[in-house]
Amino acid sequence: MADLSEPTVERRGFLVGSLLAAAALVHPTAPPLRFVTARAGSTRIGMADAEAITSTAEHYRRLGNRLGGGMIREQVVRFVHGEATRALHGDYTQDTGRALFSAVAQATRLAGSMAAEVGRHALAQRYYVQAFNLAMHADDRRYAAEVLTHASRLAVQNSQAAMDERDAHHNARHAVGLVRAAREVGAGATPVLTTQLHAVEARGLALLGDRAATTAAVDAALRAFDRTDPAREPAWLGYYSRTELYGELGQGLRDVGCPNRAVGMIEQALAGTDPWRTRSRAFAQTDLAMAYLAQGELEAAVSAAGTAVDIAEPVASQRIFDRLAVLRRRLPRHPRVAELDRRIGGLGTPVKTRWETSVR
Repeated sequence: MADLSEPTVERRGFLVGSLLAAAALVHPTAPPLRFVTARAGSTRIGMADAEAITSTAEHYRRLGNRLGGGMIREQVVRFVHGEATRALHGDYTQDTGRALFSAVAQATRLAGSMAAEVGRHALAQRYYVQAFNLAMHADDRRYAAEVLTHASRLAVQNSQAAMDERDAHHNARHAVGLVRAAREVGAGATPVLTTQLHAVEARGLALLGDRAATTAAVDAALRAFDRTDPAREPAWLGYYSRTELYGELGQGLRDVGCPNRAVGMIEQALAGTDPWRTRSRAFAQTDLAMAYLAQGELEAAVSAAGTAVDIAEPVASQRIFDRLAVLRRRLPRHPRVAELDRRIGGLGTPVKTRWETSVR
């Protein structure tokens, strides 16, 4: 794996083109990439080793949702650059090699999400590029599409946080481009992956202001999810439930000017979120506050936002604080808002220095 520790890689968005270019080279009807096993090494790698990497990555993913990525990023980075990468230099069969590269792709994508959790977006994109290439080397096109989908979500986040309209539009276009590239790469996607692709596309289209296309993507996502058979879905998509779907669709509908429908979906998403998923609950509460605000319901917005701050305070996630900062900018000047404004403003300043160490 390439070295991802270069300190100069910090400008948002500069690697999006790399992912789009890589995806463009892959035609959905192209033959599988030729898989080359590593030369015989000192360690024999079997399917159990690949499964161990996948299980460890899933364990860290769940911890991240409970504690925030800032709390566990160091462990994830050491795992990816240590055990997971060393396994690639072992001795394994072709079948094991494919499973191994797919497993390391999953761990690497998680490292990208952890980088985004602490606000290092350009580094996150570097991990996504690496994860995409690993998945393609394993001929795991569905997971390659999943990686592009996560990169699209990061572009959506950057669009929402942008301080000027041009930057917001630029990132929204990248978000749509990435998820459409994912659809091409992951041709033959399962119903849940298809659902996710439509839902993330709806979020990007909403930020571009295309109401008709957004609602069409929302409806397509709902139809695809109705065809879901959990027994036929890959294990790494197990996290994407109706709760996740409604949360994403609610955000898109809110951003494109359909706040009433958005509130209903986000409320359902919040009701279905397990209590241990602290980060997800903080996101949903913040999204609900913004949807109430779009409805003109200031009291409900302030109440939901206050709950979001309560949940977010112990969670090590710059992404939560960034989303709360977007909400803060949208709040009107009003006596009812003053205390909430102060609380949100006090959350974000010291977080990076508190979480970050010397890890890549």
